[in-house]
Formats: sequence, structure tokens, C-alpha cells
Amino acid sequence: MRTTKIVTAISTMLVLSACMAQPAPNGAGGVEVQEVKLQVKGNPKELGILSGANNRCKNPNNKVGCVRVGEGKTGLVTFRLLQSNQWTLSAMTICDGSSKPETCKLSAAGMSDFTAARNNLEVSPDANGWIDLAQLGSPLDEFQVVDLNRTKADYFYNIQACPTDGSEECLWLDPPWENDGTGINH
Repeated sequence: MRTTKIVTAISTMLVLSACMAQPAPNGAGGVEVQEVKLQVKGNPKELGILSGANNRCKNPNNKVGCVRVGEGKTGLVTFRLLQSNQWTLSAMTICDGSSKPETCKLSAAGMSDFTAARNNLEVSPDANGWIDLAQLGSPLDEFQVVDLNRTKADYFYNIQACPTDGSEECLWLDPPWENDGTGINH
């Protein structure tokens, strides 16, 4: 299982490297690898982030779990649900804007920038930013989001974990995402 994950991560990075044959305008280029560790905890239950504060985010109000992909970079962000034998990652939304929106919308540029992947499966967000993670397998405790980062923009993402037996309500978590743009140009 661990070998499969390592091979998948290396394969993904090789594919990204092949796509990045054109240098970024500032010459930076490359892949930024990040990890967001999640855990269901407490009573009442809540979905929380175990990773430390992400100092990469420029906005000082951005909380733990903020993802930032630097200028000229492509992001490869792994979301990992720890101690997940009773929970599964089931959905994700990526929304335009730097704060939690009333209604999630994602621009065409945003839709083309993001892809969720696990092993050989991929799913992209729709115009409402919705990504059905069940398409990547269930139960799901880990997946990657590839962020081509072609457009400078701020996003807000939500990620959902649900009990595998349907015995409790699903839980949502909602940190921000900052793109500095000029990643891969196709």
C-alpha cells in the first residue's frame, strides 16, 4: 500500500514536470509539494487540521490549513485524514474569493486549474466548485489536488468527511487557498 502511494506521488510529479517544459516567466517553475493533515476529533465531533500554521499564506488572517502556491509554481497538495477507520473524505468545494462565500462559484479559469487525483483516477470541479471525492474511491483517507496555478487568485476551499457507516452527520472544514499565478501555461 505504501509503495503504491509512493509510486503514485512520483508518477504525478513526473507528469507535472513533463507538462512544465515551458519555463515560467520569472524562471522559478517547479512543483510545490504541501500536505494538509486532517482528523475527526472531540465531542461533539469536528473535522480539524493537525498540520501546523501554514506560514506561506500572505494574508495574516488566513488560518491553519491555508494553502498557498507561489508565483510560477504548480501545487501538489496532499490531503490526509488520520485515524480514518470510521470516516471517509467525501467531497470538496473550491470557491472564488478570499473568504467563505454564501454560495460557492468557481470561474472557468479556476475549474481548469484544479484537479483532484488518487492513483489513476481524476475528477475536476464543476462551476459550483464541487468535487465528488467518492469518484476517487471509498473509503477515502488520502488524495491529492493538482493546482496548475495559471491565474493569480484567492480561493476558499471546503472539505467534507462523513462516517463510513452513515451514523452521524458529515463534517466540513473551510480554510483559504492563495494562488500567486503564472504556473503552467498551456
